[in-house]
Amino acid sequence: MKKEAPPVKPDDNIMSTIIARKDSFPKKQKMLCNYIVEQYQSIGFLTVKELADAAGVGTTTVMRLVQMLGFSSYVSMRKAIHDVTLQSAPYTWWTMEKSFNRRGVDMNETLPQVWQEITDVLGKSFSTTLQDNFNKAVDLLLEASVVNILGLRASRSIADYFHYVLEEFYPKTNQLSFDSEMLFDRILRFKADEILFVITFYPYVNKTIEAAQFCHERGNKIVLLTDHLSCPIARYASVVLKTEPSKQQYSIVPAVSVLEALVIELGRRTSETSINSLKELGAVLKKNKINYLEQN
Repeated sequence: MKKEAPPVKPDDNIMSTIIARKDSFPKKQKMLCNYIVEQYQSIGFLTVKELADAAGVGTTTVMRLVQMLGFSSYVSMRKAIHDVTLQSAPYTWWTMEKSFNRRGVDMNETLPQVWQEITDVLGKSFSTTLQDNFNKAVDLLLEASVVNILGLRASRSIADYFHYVLEEFYPKTNQLSFDSEMLFDRILRFKADEILFVITFYPYVNKTIEAAQFCHERGNKIVLLTDHLSCPIARYASVVLKTEPSKQQYSIVPAVSVLEALVIELGRRTSETSINSLKELGAVLKKNKINYLEQN
């Protein structure tokens, strides 16, 4: 009979502990440990049954691992995993600083390296889960009387871009990102069928979290675009659109790609009105010579 491993101490990193001990565990517990190590960023809000189903084991296996690691409950183990996720999430400016510190790189290598990293991150971001949640998000946007868009600090420019492109043909949009002092006043006036579309990436802005919680408490649905399932707003969201963060450089390309896909799908689903709206806008811009057009 194998000797029980000592329990996890408060200062221990649970992931390091699992990696160090998993080979000594029985087959099912080892299988569960392997799943946790590979998917720890998505475990923060799973129930015992959801984790068991995802890992292909029984709920008793999950609870047995909780005991073997020395936790008093599944919730305490899940919190420890969640804490590791927060610690491992790089700050926006840290990833930017890291990319600045690549000394000895030839100038002609920068563009290809950035291009390759973006290509890799886009590939890692796409999944059946993202596709399913994308479809759900489109349905929620179409059902809503108003789509209220919120992104603060680093996410503000992305939120502004999404709103700008969307309102060209989809007038049921409202931008909340540029008047944060009146944010809660605006949410207070939401009708029951209005939704909040939140764009936020680690490190998360406290006011964004508080606004999402307030919106949830009032019964309005939330669509969340973020880079980690451990985002505190995920618990309030009806749909979470998760993209993969780059560990080599700061990039908004995955998030913008999701938003542009939403715009295209919404335009396609409302083509009877959206195409006419764009034609009318084009005619007005041309008549008033808003854009430069080369004369033949």
